[in-house]
Amino acid sequence: MSVVKALESLQLETKKVLVACSGGLDSTVLVHALASLNIPITLFHVNYHLRGEESDADQLLVESLGKSFKTPVQIEHCPKNILYGDGINLQQAARTFRRSFFEEWTAKSEQHVVLVAHHADDQVETFFLQLARGAGIFGLGGMHPEQAQMIRPFLGLTKSDLERYALDHKITWREDRSNKENDYLRNRFRNVFLPEMEKEAPELRKSILILQEAFRKDQETLLLSVQELVHDWEKDQIIHLSKWDKLSVEQKMAFTKALGLEHWLIERLDTSESLQLSATIDLGFTSLVKVKNALKQVNKESEKKLWEFKIEGIEILPKSFSKNVIYLDSSKFVGSLRMRFATADDVIHPIGMNGKQNVFKILKESGIPNQERGFQQVLCDDQQVLWIPGYKISRKAIATDSCTSIVQVSLNEI
Repeated sequence: MSVVKALESLQLETKKVLVACSGGLDSTVLVHALASLNIPITLFHVNYHLRGEESDADQLLVESLGKSFKTPVQIEHCPKNILYGDGINLQQAARTFRRSFFEEWTAKSEQHVVLVAHHADDQVETFFLQLARGAGIFGLGGMHPEQAQMIRPFLGLTKSDLERYALDHKITWREDRSNKENDYLRNRFRNVFLPEMEKEAPELRKSILILQEAFRKDQETLLLSVQELVHDWEKDQIIHLSKWDKLSVEQKMAFTKALGLEHWLIERLDTSESLQLSATIDLGFTSLVKVKNALKQVNKESEKKLWEFKIEGIEILPKSFSKNVIYLDSSKFVGSLRMRFATADDVIHPIGMNGKQNVFKILKESGIPNQERGFQQVLCDDQQVLWIPGYKISRKAIATDSCTSIVQVSLNEI
């Protein structure tokens, strides 16, 4: 399959297309190929400012692509407190930051889609990363060509295919030097492990891609097979143990995945027959209570307790950040700060976004069940939500290096 044919089969002419463009080979080829088909697009680029002038040069290339093809360009700058701090995985934080913009785009309508330039080599690397983490079918299946309005048209193409297209069309792109470094496990698979394995098994990549496709088909079958239990949960928040015990290990994984439940719950459910009546399994904001031949989810209303927080003035922003601390410009919030429980009407103006988002929608998209969303605590002033701890920070009152009055807000428990 050629680069152009991979795009022609998608029938994008009727879609509102956002293209994630880093300025590297893969995404730059994607932009050029879409332009050759006269498909209207909007370019999206995040400058994480991780590589100084090189990051700025990436941004300039994307902006020049927008000018060349007369297409809109959306540039977002990732605040450093999103990427750095105790317990923060930089790569995961970066993915979460840009994914929030993708979700904002696709939420506009079913016609709004996001295109990303992942290719077959990325897919193979993902397989080994998941294998190293002990993943099952749902991890080993890799990325889906289309899922939740996210489209990956190049999964059937290799890096070499994209390089050939770029050279044939005299395309200029940016090289990220960090891709050659072996600090991250993905890079070690790409640069070291896979080349060595292919010396012994030249057809390794093709075999992995075939295997992943089979796993993705198995995923669909598994999700269909647990629909009865999913229905029981969504209707009555109950798990019938007689049905649970008949499931295979992979079906149990499918059930927890379908409902956004943690996988550790599987082991607890497997041993729940031995629990006495009224015994509980703690899920955080809610509990599963043993009833006759079943487990029933209940809200822990009586255990609601607001987190404590501390406010103190500081002179300058720190160089590193903690997930339990934010920094606000005291001249920008109204009245006093307080913690409270979220409501269905709450909205927040997240960092990096132009608009606002409903707090309950953010929690839903983060996999928080409907019954638990009212337990989420938020920091607010007299007018608006400023922080959803663990999820979003409002841009309305966030402190910057130029602030003359900075307050540090830290939580004692989240």
